[in-house]
Amino acid sequence: MRKTKSFQSVSRQYFYPELKRCPHCRQRLRLLQGLYLKKTIQTLDGVLWLGGYASHCVNPKCQHRQIHYLSSQLAALSLPGVTYGLDVIVRVGWRRQHDHRTMGEIGQELRSAGIQITDREVERLWDYYRLLLRGLTQIDLAKLREAEKTYGGLIWSADGLQPESGEPQLWVVREVLTRTIVHAEWLSQVDQATLQAFLQPVKDLALKTLATVSDQQRALVKALKATWHKPHQACQSHFLRDAAAPLIEQDRAQMVEIKAKIRGIRAIERKIEAASPQDRSAIIVGTYALAIRQGLRFRSRAPLQLGGVRLYALLDEVTCSIQRCLKKGTMSVWLNC
Repeated sequence: MRKTKSFQSVSRQYFYPELKRCPHCRQRLRLLQGLYLKKTIQTLDGVLWLGGYASHCVNPKCQHRQIHYLSSQLAALSLPGVTYGLDVIVRVGWRRQHDHRTMGEIGQELRSAGIQITDREVERLWDYYRLLLRGLTQIDLAKLREAEKTYGGLIWSADGLQPESGEPQLWVVREVLTRTIVHAEWLSQVDQATLQAFLQPVKDLALKTLATVSDQQRALVKALKATWHKPHQACQSHFLRDAAAPLIEQDRAQMVEIKAKIRGIRAIERKIEAASPQDRSAIIVGTYALAIRQGLRFRSRAPLQLGGVRLYALLDEVTCSIQRCLKKGTMSVWLNC
């Protein structure tokens, strides 16, 4: 019987389709009610709960108004039916293929990074990695040709994943409407010429292209436009992440400064552990220590997760709570203390 995983901290993220206008009639797309996808995945940066919205064309004269347009960035985070992020799969593949690590060693490394995973699951992710690099099968190609007829064309998305700083990147091309991975390859150099050569096998499939989607990386945008000469849409999250980069750097610096001023938590925790279970003061102080300990685990992630701001707000709440307790003149047990 499979053991259900439980996570203490889960970040919620919602994704919207990058395309804002219908590729066929150029009318604005409208969001559908409800989420087409709800999913929890483990990534190298933490646990994410993903919610995906879809949009469609409301022009009654458009022949393709039945098409639902999805978020390409959401599809880039994980594979269908897999509860681990694509970055985890790439890390497993890199460690196995290039560093020649055993499954047990890779599993131990991932578990030390806070990822709940068994060695058996590591083997499954290694299989997914090999499937990622094998290229299109005849079944995949038939599905793309059928989608080309149904939708009047396809939408390509490209993105790169780097398992280690300074190492080559695994670049992946996927078709947005069918969520099919079309091509994947390790690239040591990322410039327009290299990316165009990487995209050429996809172009050689001779499938009709409606549009392309990617982040704002200049070399990639130029390569996509030069390869297909079709409308290009930037991922909103990538755009926000680039815009928020200076703020994230300042927030991380603030977090380092705050942590430098917080000392002695472990010594307090030892005193609490040695106290009597009936000591109400120890219970209250232990609650404060636990809150601070959890706050020290906050992380800054672009574009909107500001760990330094969250830690500052938490400490401010703790300070106000302690002041209220001291004002009472006694260490009574209250829920807000």
